[in-house]
Amino acid sequence: MFSYCWFILIFPLVGFVLLSWFGNGMSRKTAGLLGCGSVGVSFLITLGVLVGFLLGGENEKGGTSTLYNWVTAGSFSLNMSILVDPLSVFMLLIITGVGFVIHVYSIGYMEKDPEFSRFFSYMNFFIFSMWLRYYSWKYLPSILTTGALSYQISWWAPPIYELG
Repeated sequence: MFSYCWFILIFPLVGFVLLSWFGNGMSRKTAGLLGCGSVGVSFLITLGVLVGFLLGGENEKGGTSTLYNWVTAGSFSLNMSILVDPLSVFMLLIITGVGFVIHVYSIGYMEKDPEFSRFFSYMNFFIFSMWLRYYSWKYLPSILTTGALSYQISWWAPPIYELG
């Protein structure tokens, strides 16, 4: 049941890649639609997962979905897997729902910014990182995305000495 939950992660990542590589050639409207659309589709899939939990009854408590196995050494295994349970779905509703609303608001707020598509590519990567942070089943992806989220703070804001 949880194998399609990976699409929640894939859509913001694809939006980030497309806006990063081809964003300068896109119109502002296209960049805004791509940025908002990728997060909006993730939100709709998250709502579908929530409905699956609500209609699933007592038997549906959650589970893990493994994409592939990174490393196996004896009893130790490092998998690319996500945890899908009611708490992670609740956090995903907040991340994708609020992220979608912020994306829509940012279309008007960033209207005259010369780096419009770059802003939306960073926002999509932020949503991707937050998603992976709260959905990771193992500690390594969680630690790596915490570092990525910390690093992303410095991407848009100029250093203090440049503010003059």
